[in-house]
Amino acid sequence: MARSTQQQAIIDRHKQIAEALDGCGALKMEQNAATDLETEEEYLLMEYMELLDHIPVSRCPICGADLKVTIDLAGFDGPWWWTTCPVDLPTHKSCQHFQVFLGAVHLRGTEPEESSESVMVGPAIPFVVTRLLEHPTAKAVLSALKTHEGHTVFIIAYYAEKPFPQAESHQEFRHESYALLDDQGEIEFSEHKHDRWEFDLDPWLETGQLTWIAPEDTSLILRSGLESPYKGLDGTKMNQVLEYGEVDLYEAPHDQKDTKFERH
Repeated sequence: MARSTQQQAIIDRHKQIAEALDGCGALKMEQNAATDLETEEEYLLMEYMELLDHIPVSRCPICGADLKVTIDLAGFDGPWWWTTCPVDLPTHKSCQHFQVFLGAVHLRGTEPEESSESVMVGPAIPFVVTRLLEHPTAKAVLSALKTHEGHTVFIIAYYAEKPFPQAESHQEFRHESYALLDDQGEIEFSEHKHDRWEFDLDPWLETGQLTWIAPEDTSLILRSGLESPYKGLDGTKMNQVLEYGEVDLYEAPHDQKDTKFERH
């Protein structure tokens, strides 16, 4: 899915501003000029988010409702992919059973050159988080999309009849943390999870707790059983981080309590 001319113009202009504000460039500017660029940068990011379409990526195995999220399949330079973004992402369109989605990306051995910000895409093959599936009534659905350049994006969406307690949920795909809210809906603090990625899908496919949608199936038909196209895939099980046209590999989470991934 290619970007619109307007979306690409926003991204190109944002790159120009980021370069102008980077390091010595910002120091040489008058304060008012730098402030104006920072304000323009924020407005550009908000406009970019508003232009993203909600795409059906999964289906609830409990009620059958579609999960629609905004996702930029045109390139990893889109702010949607950034590990940290200063503006809010559009809210997902989902049923009450949806809890969180995780993900993985198979890069086909390439190093996408367009990424300028840090982009954390996880491993190259799909996985499950056992702790999430151990919640009462929890289920997961695995699906896959293709980017404009042919990379495969795996989506692992978690659902439950009884919502996960906030502190027992997980940060969303691409992010290092998630917000915990107080009773008024205000952000209280951030939570980080480092659950081990389990790549053996068979136990969950056998029980039916993990179902799947055939890759690029726009009808989102839920399927079950061990004859899943997501088994036996090749690719790194390490955490892939894209930045400035390179792919760095970090150790995958392994149930550590609160520590950054170790770089290899």
